[in-house]
Amino acid sequence: MTLLDPGTDTGDFPRDNWGRPLVIPPGATNPVPYIRASSAAKTVEDTYNLEMWARRNVVFGMARDASLAARVLALGGDPSTWDLATRKQVNRIHEDAAAVALAHKRADIGTAVHRLTERVDRGEDVVAGPYEPDLEAYVNVLIDVGLTITHVECRMVCDSLQMAGTADRIVRDRDGRHRILDLKTGESVEYGALGWAAQLAAYAHGSLYDPATGERLDTPALDRSVGYICHLPAGEGFCRLYEIDLVAGHRAAVLANEIRSVRRESKRWISPLTTSAPVAEAIVRHPAARDRREELRARYRTLTAEAQAAFRARAVDADDLDAVEVALDELESGVAVATPVAAAAPTAGEINEALGRGHDEGGPHPDGWDDIEGTYLLLPDTVRAWFAATVTEANRAGVPFHGHYDRTARRYHLYRGLIAVAQQFDDVCDDLTDVVRGIAAYIIGDVALFPSVTVGHAVGAMDADEAERFAECCALYVSGHMAADVSGPHLRLVPT
Repeated sequence: MTLLDPGTDTGDFPRDNWGRPLVIPPGATNPVPYIRASSAAKTVEDTYNLEMWARRNVVFGMARDASLAARVLALGGDPSTWDLATRKQVNRIHEDAAAVALAHKRADIGTAVHRLTERVDRGEDVVAGPYEPDLEAYVNVLIDVGLTITHVECRMVCDSLQMAGTADRIVRDRDGRHRILDLKTGESVEYGALGWAAQLAAYAHGSLYDPATGERLDTPALDRSVGYICHLPAGEGFCRLYEIDLVAGHRAAVLANEIRSVRRESKRWISPLTTSAPVAEAIVRHPAARDRREELRARYRTLTAEAQAAFRARAVDADDLDAVEVALDELESGVAVATPVAAAAPTAGEINEALGRGHDEGGPHPDGWDDIEGTYLLLPDTVRAWFAATVTEANRAGVPFHGHYDRTARRYHLYRGLIAVAQQFDDVCDDLTDVVRGIAAYIIGDVALFPSVTVGHAVGAMDADEAERFAECCALYVSGHMAADVSGPHLRLVPT
């Protein structure tokens, strides 16, 4: 295929649940999520100044609107005593304070100016109104430096880094070199060099891409050493061009990928130390028999489905490990022993009634999804497949929590909790399912442990408040503040 002209637009990437571009790797037929080039260096960036900017906006908003402080005081208590409902109200006050400070007004104007420059570069007629000086400054700088726009808003993929995104411009200088140019309309360029260098380096090492066909297009020989940042602060009628080091940017992008990999591997860097030293009985009340329970649990898993059903029908006290062992011995040997009559299993209708459907979603939750999408990408393929199967189970049970179309608070917290737990596993195993069941049972009761209830059904059955508690319990489990209490065939979670 030939090079695209500035007026050609191949359309945006298809994207996954977290907005990541889906790209067909070379030689493959199915798309996979690539890291967004604009997020390439987020794992190594210093976000202190950005966070302080956000805090200053909130402080300013609180000072300008006395009703915001009154709303906080009316809630009573302090942060250590606020329940979930109160915390949500405080979150809304926080958002309102940022709005009073017009924290996003400049960003919105900048986006509009960015779009105006795009139209100019595509040769369209533009009426810019008060932003005409901005466009004049932009065009004059390009003419003065001798840059010609060859591509506008073009989709690019870097297979070596598994990154993809949309480059603002590809330009050609007087010497015929093609370079990546990125347009910035914010107030300052003081703190952006690290992320921008990594982003532009990914483009410079990449290829033009047609999202509709998955083809890599003919791409000019891009300069991999230097790129351009075009600073056009919105509304100021001023434009300045900067060179940015793409050699250093590529190192940063590679380092960011390495950090993501190390974070995943670090889960295996710690393990319990076996010791013969006596431990006080009171301290190990729950895990005292853990080794024996693990052994019994492993034996249970080797039983046939019929034998497992027979074991459950015996209604053996899970805390009576001797009775559990006797039952396993008998089932393994095939000895027919009279067992108590088990209570009738709940019907599907009873289960659905207990779990319910159509739960409160807790309102929109536009922020936070980006924080978990990178983590999901680093999960092993088998664990990601388990995650997808769990989401499918919820759909089939009529309690969906897929985040592709409806990113609500409930769905965000369920995703956040599941991914936090999934990070602890290198492969799909019964333990992963059991841990999630155990946490779900801690939130919604033993109905989550019914064999006829899938994990996706149990998780999806939670409403917004339960979903947030679920995510908190998942975090507690990951941090060691909830312990696995193996009780026969099911693992339960107990606070430590």
